[in-house]
Amino acid sequence: MEYRFKLRLLMTGLVCFSLDPSAFGGMGKAENQPVKNFTITGTVVDVRTGKPLDGANVQLTLVRTGASSDSNGRFELFVSRNRMDTLLVSFIGYQQKKIPIVVPLKQPIIVALQPMVLPMPAVSVSGERFDREHRLFAMDPSVQRISHEDIKTTPFVLAPDLYRALQKLPGVTSNNETSPQLSVRGGNTDQNLVLIDGAPVYYPYHLLGLASAFNPDTFEDIYFSLGGFSAAYGGKLSSVLSLDTREPQKDFPHRINLSLTGGDITTGGKMSPSVGWLFSGRLCYLNLLNRLNIGYPYEFYDGLFKMNFQPGRGHKISFTVF
Repeated sequence: MEYRFKLRLLMTGLVCFSLDPSAFGGMGKAENQPVKNFTITGTVVDVRTGKPLDGANVQLTLVRTGASSDSNGRFELFVSRNRMDTLLVSFIGYQQKKIPIVVPLKQPIIVALQPMVLPMPAVSVSGERFDREHRLFAMDPSVQRISHEDIKTTPFVLAPDLYRALQKLPGVTSNNETSPQLSVRGGNTDQNLVLIDGAPVYYPYHLLGLASAFNPDTFEDIYFSLGGFSAAYGGKLSSVLSLDTREPQKDFPHRINLSLTGGDITTGGKMSPSVGWLFSGRLCYLNLLNRLNIGYPYEFYDGLFKMNFQPGRGHKISFTVF
């Protein structure tokens, strides 16, 4: 009984000794002391005018803390301990500046930034030049441009037909399914103005209106207006169809199309740097099939020839036969 009592006293003394804060030399008093913060203040200005810069970025590189300057160019940064660091100041349109500092600062710092010209790559804007007066028609917001893809993907009877593609537009109808003649907004079929390079075409049909008289491969730009056109295109009430032929080039794409009912060819080129030519021809040979008792005794053909001559820069003489 006597030994057990002494052992319990010894264990109690050890526990009390380990829990006594005084055994650690007053460490508990150090933990209760508040952490001291240092403030870095300054102003960001333009080096030339002295004008404050609003929204400049200010950062300490080692501590990785930052702030932005206010409308007066002032900023504040808070650091928990004294140390050496680098102040990084940047602003759009100014050269970046690095300032070595020692925390704490004795007085506010003034950062003067040097303006910098930002290099940018050149921007090139190009567009089609409306070198002919009637091409201003294409700038009208009520005008629609017809692409060659629209013509090629439209079902046709004898050959790809421009007028079949126009019949898909709102406000455009035809007298019947086999006729390409257009009736625009209830108007008659003869109330539509058709122009080739600015020259009017009075009857743009073949076979009494069963096929159009135009080879789509001949034209570069096709514009169609359903109304509201200028008085320069007067004389008709319903619509205006403006067709611009291709410009002859040295590497002109040659095209040949053949079908069971007809064929066409489009070719062109340059005879010299100032002289170019374009030819397009089309033939329907239904009359040949009539000999085999599988066709009809009808045929049609059309052709277009164009020649350009440029006597000097900014001048061009064009001759077109249709």
